[in-house]
Amino acid sequence: MKETNYLEARRCLEKGIAINPNIPEYYFSLITTYHEIQDYRGALELARQTLQRFQDNPDAFFNVAIELTFVDEFEQAKEHFRKTIEVFQKYPGPKYMQTLIAAKYKLAHLLLRDGSGYEEASRLLKDIVEIDPNYMDAYLDLARINIRQREYLSACHLLERAIALNPRNAGAHYLMARTLSLAGNETEAEREYKKFNALRVSSSGNPQLELVD
Repeated sequence: MKETNYLEARRCLEKGIAINPNIPEYYFSLITTYHEIQDYRGALELARQTLQRFQDNPDAFFNVAIELTFVDEFEQAKEHFRKTIEVFQKYPGPKYMQTLIAAKYKLAHLLLRDGSGYEEASRLLKDIVEIDPNYMDAYLDLARINIRQREYLSACHLLERAIALNPRNAGAHYLMARTLSLAGNETEAEREYKKFNALRVSSSGNPQLELVD
């Protein structure tokens, strides 16, 4: 969407809020109009204002956390992701389930990014796959934790599950190859490297690969 379209959407949303200021989704969409044109500071300011109005809404905390990550305020972002998870407990049922899963994953990813908090990150990721057994990225990050802890067999089991969910994910095959190599299984590692290279060549995109420590 072009910037002019986001500005037009912003004007429409602002009119909607003026008519009925009690619909949180209007504010969340308005935040998006700032975020999508990369005005992250503006998006963060609006997200904070929205949180003041809707202090019991998990999505309000989540939006602040997301925008904090885009201005490199990672410690504050972690706390707002934790608050998202805490506030969710007031709302049993499916309404905010996707927000809960996303908050747990984003928080775990920030903890791994710091190279610390493996225990908390592992717990969060296990929660995710219990809620959604098809959440492939959670298996990949759990595998990364096991690799860093030199638990290569456990990592391989997790990567097998990830690959079963998406056999064409080049990053999963790359991580499996690295894990097998670290475990001393060079023959199987070479097979996985070949799968990775074949998928990388055939893909029009650039898979995001995270090197194993």
